[in-house]
Amino acid sequence: MAIRPLGDKVVVKPSEAEDKDRAVAGGGVKVPGWTGKVDSKSAAQGRTLNDSKFEQQGDAIHMAIGPAAYYYNPANTVKGEGVSFMENNVKWHGVAPKPEERDAALKELEALKV
Repeated sequence: MAIRPLGDKVVVKPSEAEDKDRAVAGGGVKVPGWTGKVDSKSAAQGRTLNDSKFEQQGDAIHMAIGPAAYYYNPANTVKGEGVSFMENNVKWHGVAPKPEERDAALKELEALKV
């Protein structure tokens, strides 16, 4: 499958007919600056990004899909964008806010709506 990424993220979910838990020979993320993460169910079965192939071919990105995964370029993302106390603050990576922090964040995001 060859696709062009939309923005800074590519999401891949194999169809039910595909074997999402197979390993692809020569796999891994081979596009400079990009990384990814394997779906939690596949990771629990021991699958890694090296079981899928994500590579550049000309001006397109080519994927040979093994386990379900998503791919992204960290240079094209801003963590917590739009929330003053979360933006570019690594403390918030993978951490849920407390109810009062959630409310403050939602208030800031609502103010950004045009």
